[in-house]
Amino acid sequence: MPVRRRPDHLPKYVLVLFTRHRDGIWHFADTLGKAGRDWEGAWRTEVASQTLAKAKKKYADNPGLFDVEQLFAPEAFDPEDYERQHRAQWQAVIESNIRTVLAAEGRFRLPDRILAVYGTVLGMASERHVRAAIKALHDAGEVANTGVGKYFFREPIRPIT
Repeated sequence: MPVRRRPDHLPKYVLVLFTRHRDGIWHFADTLGKAGRDWEGAWRTEVASQTLAKAKKKYADNPGLFDVEQLFAPEAFDPEDYERQHRAQWQAVIESNIRTVLAAEGRFRLPDRILAVYGTVLGMASERHVRAAIKALHDAGEVANTGVGKYFFREPIRPIT
């Protein structure tokens, strides 16, 4: 997983997982998604603080009608609200990715196709979004896996026959 200071920066390093456990990659991807919300809040707060510092410096000798602190104060980042705003989009991407892998392979296990399943939302979405995508696909009559249970990710994803 490329690690960046902000989304528009080049990666500083790449986070790599070495594991022999067959579920390791699954838990790694889930943790990346949860950590992604913390990272999102951290870089947004940093950018807002830098903007406030620049504004204070710029207007230090020329006070206006409004308080610079109030105009440029960083808005508090709410990770739950961020997740709520992106949940449907992440789920839709994962559903589409699952359909693509299913069409190409006929059946597969989630831990064996992490990059293909998460795709562009790796590091943002987590297990809950994959579970929701599988439940939606099951409810639509597309896959046999129900997305229910602690170890749903170990069950193969296959079409309903």
